Amino acid sequence: MIVNCEKSVVWKTLEVLLGRGEFLDKIFKALSDESRRKIISMLVEKDMSVNEIAKDFNKTQPCISHHLKVLESAGIVESRKEGQFSIYSIKMSSIQYIINWFMGLRDNK
Repeated sequence: MIVNCEKSVVWKTLEVLLGRGEFLDKIFKALSDESRRKIISMLVEKDMSVNEIAKDFNKTQPCISHHLKVLESAGIVESRKEGQFSIYSIKMSSIQYIINWFMGLRDNK
């Protein structure tokens, strides 16, 4: 469930550092790839390691790692270390931010 939330300090900082246009460009570039959209869908369901994600693709682990780095650099996913594995999770605040941006377009009509 997505709830209405204010922008996090991280998002506000990224917007200031990158500029709103460049910030949104990174998000849309990350979302432009079908594999990355599938990864997002998987991570909405549960946190996963690279190897768990790769099982659902006909791609190598380094390829999946590349997609995760693009998503992480856009602020859509984040990772944490559990032992020797990196576990990836969706940043729902990022998804909410994107939704709010679209809703703002509608409201500014």
